[in-house]
Amino acid sequence: MLNDHFSELENIRTENTEKTKKIEPIVKDDSREAESQGYLSVKSKRFGTSTRQDIDDKRRTFTPTRHKKSNTLSAKLFREYLTSKNHDADFGSFTTQRLDEALPHFYLDVRKMDGSMYKTSSLESIRHGLNRHLKAPPNNKVFDIIKDAAFRYANMSFDAARAELKQAGKGNVQHYPIIQESDREKLYKSVYFSTHTPTGLFNKVQYDIRLYFCRRGAENMHTMTKSTFALKTDPDTGMRYIEKILDELTKNHRGNDKETTSGVMPEATGSMYCPVDSFIKYTDKLHPDCDRATGASILSKNKLNDAQIMYVTGHKSVQSLSVYQRVDTQEKLEMGQPLGVTMGAVPARIEAFPAPPIRSALPAPPIRSALPAPSY
Repeated sequence: MLNDHFSELENIRTENTEKTKKIEPIVKDDSREAESQGYLSVKSKRFGTSTRQDIDDKRRTFTPTRHKKSNTLSAKLFREYLTSKNHDADFGSFTTQRLDEALPHFYLDVRKMDGSMYKTSSLESIRHGLNRHLKAPPNNKVFDIIKDAAFRYANMSFDAARAELKQAGKGNVQHYPIIQESDREKLYKSVYFSTHTPTGLFNKVQYDIRLYFCRRGAENMHTMTKSTFALKTDPDTGMRYIEKILDELTKNHRGNDKETTSGVMPEATGSMYCPVDSFIKYTDKLHPDCDRATGASILSKNKLNDAQIMYVTGHKSVQSLSVYQRVDTQEKLEMGQPLGVTMGAVPARIEAFPAPPIRSALPAPPIRSALPAPSY
């Protein structure tokens, strides 16, 4: 009996030892060996495996295309400058001190291919492109050539170069003009915006979206679908309106910035140009599966404050918003009237020049079915 009892204890000890050996790979966190034994089959699928190269590739993916182009051109320009001065062109390996010594000369000496000076906006773009290039993979620099005190000497030289360019008449920035109200009326009355033709309906809806939501040109327009927008009704007034409901990656809103601001496209009750009716008609036809400046200017002219306009356009500062608030021709004429009155040029009762008559569309030229036969 006693021998049988000891024999049973020995069997239990052996069994526990074998279980400990099976669990040991999990304790050591040897995922491959444990997975082969079936212990981590669920846990191993929970987390991915990202290498440093994968992280760099994803960072490049979310860099705007226009920034990639600017970064590449700025880096190429700086390399060519260093090479022309018989310096090492690999500025990505420079220390902060060496960069602070090279950048001041570059800011003052950089020229176009024909030897002429850049505009101030172009010089600023080159500077920002270099800064982004140094921070992007594979350089991954943690310093900032614009903000860090280590580049104080370089930044002082940049300010001097910018002042020199302004004195040379290179400081002007040409912005796109807004679309005049008379021109907008011509667009809506023309055959190109006719909702009775497929092309006209497409053009009108595209323009309405860019105008009411103050879009930056064609930015992300090719990625928008029916699910990007939603038709809603105001519970108090019963007014229908179109609202953008999907977050998107734009110039003002990057991956770490959730887009919480946007405008709406309200209906124009009783109007044949109602944007909501056009939008509904256009989306029903789909398969089951310089507008930004104009929109911001119209909102400003209707006495909306900067905070309200910024909520629609998505701008983060009043200074950025001011670029899109332009003065149109009609306002210039109205402002010129008081000046003319003081000199006795025009009567005070005249508020503006009369608008020219507007035709709905230009007459189409006669179309011949074929060229006339030659005479023999």
